[in-house]
Amino acid sequence: IKENDIQAHNMYNMDEKGFAIGVLNKARRVFSSQNPPKGASQDRNRAWITVIAGICADGSSIPPAIIYQGLGLQDSWLEDWQPESQEIYFTATPTGCRVANNSMEFNN
Repeated sequence: IKENDIQAHNMYNMDEKGFAIGVLNKARRVFSSQNPPKGASQDRNRAWITVIAGICADGSSIPPAIIYQGLGLQDSWLEDWQPESQEIYFTATPTGCRVANNSMEFNN
């Protein structure tokens, strides 16, 4: 950082968190230890969203990004968004996760 004279306003930390839509809290399964369950512990038929947040070393932040699962955004997903008071980036990917192709969209 010192060698290249990188200033605090040019350093960012970003993190992402995925959420299964419709899963509000932790679930527990009870089963016999002699007969453990086979297969997935939860229904795989869930849509996913990913939230990406970023903060700058100077204390400022960038607007969050929400990635929905789909081939494009649907109006119903954004009906509660208030663009005049909420700055958020939205996009969609087939998996609902960040992919290399759309990562730079949030940085511009």
